[in-house]
Amino acid sequence: AGWRNRGFSVDNVADGPRLAGSAAVAGVMSATVSVTAYVHFGLIPAQAYWANWLSWMGSGVSSIVLVAPLVVYCFRRGGQENAGLRRFPEYLSALFLLVVAGLLWQGPLFQRGVGGPVLLLLISGQLWIAFRFVPAAMTLSNGVIAASAVVALVLRVGHAPPATAYPFILSLQLMLTGLALIGYLLAAMVERQRRSTQALQDAQGALVTVARDAGRAEIATNVLHNVGNVLNSVNVSAQLVVSRLQASKSQG
Repeated sequence: AGWRNRGFSVDNVADGPRLAGSAAVAGVMSATVSVTAYVHFGLIPAQAYWANWLSWMGSGVSSIVLVAPLVVYCFRRGGQENAGLRRFPEYLSALFLLVVAGLLWQGPLFQRGVGGPVLLLLISGQLWIAFRFVPAAMTLSNGVIAASAVVALVLRVGHAPPATAYPFILSLQLMLTGLALIGYLLAAMVERQRRSTQALQDAQGALVTVARDAGRAEIATNVLHNVGNVLNSVNVSAQLVVSRLQASKSQG
């Protein structure tokens, strides 16, 4: 209901858990209905029910978490957020880094113990994008990571038996989902801090403007007061001159 009223946005910290919960519910429902139907019609062996259910559910959850925000920003925002990507070469560099890290993360080198450092590199790339760009940039970076990691995993276990490939696929789906949610959370927290800082700067600017206007009003008041004193002195002097002229005329 909240999304219908104000629209989904990775700018809001609360929308990350909502997205995860909605994706989990949709993934469970889709996997249950689809795999049960496949087993019922003999398309999937009954003994492979849970393996297929987990794979289907993981695919549904990760697809929603990775694709839904990107689609929302592309079609609902009409490119307004992307217009804020003024550091486009830097953003392309960050995406290239994430592509390389994703390929190394799930590629053939993954079996040589580079998974942990490369995962830290991916998180560092997400931090880079979160702090340097608008939150909409995080949706595309998550998609880039997912695409490169899936390509690398297919190259690594594409010819493996299903029983061997299922654990790798499910593990990758869960890790991509978690990494995407972390990225959305980072982007939302940074954006909230950025907006708070901007609001504070605006408030300080407004206070400075009010103080400047108050100072100008006080100066104007002092000037008018001094002008009034001068005019009053001139008036008193003029009255004295007139009084003396009248007195001299009466004596003459």
